[in-house]
Amino acid sequence: PRRRPCWWTPTRGRRAPSRARTSRARSRARRRRSTRRTCGARAKRRAPTWKKKKEEKKRIADALRESTARAWEDFRTLVGNASDAEAVAYPETPLLSPFPKQTGPPDKQVGTWDECGSCDACVVGEEIVVPPSSTPSTSSRGDGGGRRSTLSDDRPSDLLATSSSDANASVNASVTNDGGPRCGTCTGCSTVLRPLRRATRFGPFRYTNEPGATAASVFEAESPRAAGGAGVAKTPCFAKRYADGRSYKQGTCVVNRDDERSNSEESEFASEVERDLARNLAVSRLAERCGVEDVSVRQWRERVKTAHPLSGEKFEGDVLFMDLAPGVSLEKLTRSNPDEIHLVSGTTTAPPASARLVHDALAAVDGGKILRAALHDFLFGQCDRHAQNAFVTVEGDFLFIDNDQSLGRGWRRCVANSFLIPGSEKFTIARFGNTHVNGDEPPNKLANNQVTLDYRCHAENGEIGYNFPAKFAACVEWLAEEAEVAQVEEEIGFPTRADAEFVVERARSLRKRGFEGALRRAQYDASRENASGAAKKKQTHRVFGWPEPCCALVEMRERDTVVGYECAKQTTPACNGGYDACQGARDAAFFEESAQIE
Repeated sequence: PRRRPCWWTPTRGRRAPSRARTSRARSRARRRRSTRRTCGARAKRRAPTWKKKKEEKKRIADALRESTARAWEDFRTLVGNASDAEAVAYPETPLLSPFPKQTGPPDKQVGTWDECGSCDACVVGEEIVVPPSSTPSTSSRGDGGGRRSTLSDDRPSDLLATSSSDANASVNASVTNDGGPRCGTCTGCSTVLRPLRRATRFGPFRYTNEPGATAASVFEAESPRAAGGAGVAKTPCFAKRYADGRSYKQGTCVVNRDDERSNSEESEFASEVERDLARNLAVSRLAERCGVEDVSVRQWRERVKTAHPLSGEKFEGDVLFMDLAPGVSLEKLTRSNPDEIHLVSGTTTAPPASARLVHDALAAVDGGKILRAALHDFLFGQCDRHAQNAFVTVEGDFLFIDNDQSLGRGWRRCVANSFLIPGSEKFTIARFGNTHVNGDEPPNKLANNQVTLDYRCHAENGEIGYNFPAKFAACVEWLAEEAEVAQVEEEIGFPTRADAEFVVERARSLRKRGFEGALRRAQYDASRENASGAAKKKQTHRVFGWPEPCCALVEMRERDTVVGYECAKQTTPACNGGYDACQGARDAAFFEESAQIE
């Protein structure tokens, strides 16, 4: 007989006094019950996708709550329940300045910014900030931030006299120590710079984020445009020193425009600073148009008149401002242990195991945001998207920082060097380990939790294809088919024609090939360039074949403690050598297949 649809129900019969009609009614009832049972089973097999996703999301949220509660319980077991237990566990760390310590009193106690040669402290309105070089940090977040004193506690917030300059204006920076007096306090500053606070909390744990390898100086500073009133100011125009006090080799932003014999190298460095600033803002502007701005911190340009908080060096010019990124760097979370815990006895101890909390927080990251982040990094050709440039909160949110090396250019050229994108160097090192990829060691046995952020783990059927978010699809269509390169350059504000050409070509490839096709074709072209010897000349980042995604991890335990994770599905063959020896043949076959993509 024909299979009845689940919505079909036999007509209910009327009660009949005769035995025959009663028998027929019973038969109909039996068929009705059988149909309901069959339909129920079929409906269960056809559980809608949205329901499965909702159940999985609830499971992940429950696991994160449980692991957070367990981490706090273990922490309290160590430090006790006293009201000051957390303050004792994580004492403030004094800031060590790499600059020479100022000796003796200043030449002048108070002076204006214009008349002073250097400033021990800057004043905005009635606020005075004493440099951390002379006092230990009192920041509640750890090692950073100067001791702040005010002459008036009711200072209105609008006394912060910062102003934004035109997006097309020159940096026109002035960094000076022009022989004027060293002043204890300089009035007339537009904002106060403070060393960036690096220590931050992740549930009951504290991590100290990396200082970063940028050539620029990075500070925390107030701005009326920043979320919460304070953001990050970044400029390469200050003289910089390594932690051991050695001077950092860099150019200068000061160009004497009245001197016809002005040094050409200095002029080029100042011009490059301006181009980098404009390029950062153009990337942010186009990311907003394409609907992927939520994956990175908000950035803007702002003119400041201030002084270095440690060296006293004065500066006036445009800087790149951005919001503070909450959370801990992904690199710290996945490769380092939390800070040591100080006990009331005066001793220190290792923190409780954090592996499970880190795993569950990364599992809670929004998959849609990861897909937008992958689209962002490919469209803009991010060349330095390593895990130090991504910050994760204990609730499972994340944000990118540092888009300096974008549009396929950095200290090396790249396709898209991001830990989210398979085939890139950052991704491959996270998956197999640096000593395997760039050495002769076997691949790591324990998995780095970063592998679960592989965009394929969050895309339907493991690929994006042409299934772009609506706003991104419209943006790519505009770039690829509607706008001229010159129009993109002008509307978005790219500093060079080559920058606009890069995103237009990427958009055309996405429209033609879809995400995977565009990515694989670009990586194939880079592999041919590398084979010609460009990579050995340190011109292009390496590219690799795509391993199977590692989307699920299994716990590795020592007794009752989770000490790490392994991929639930091990697809990489056992090998005792380096990457080239172990997987060179597989990569060659992968790129041969990629060559067939038109």
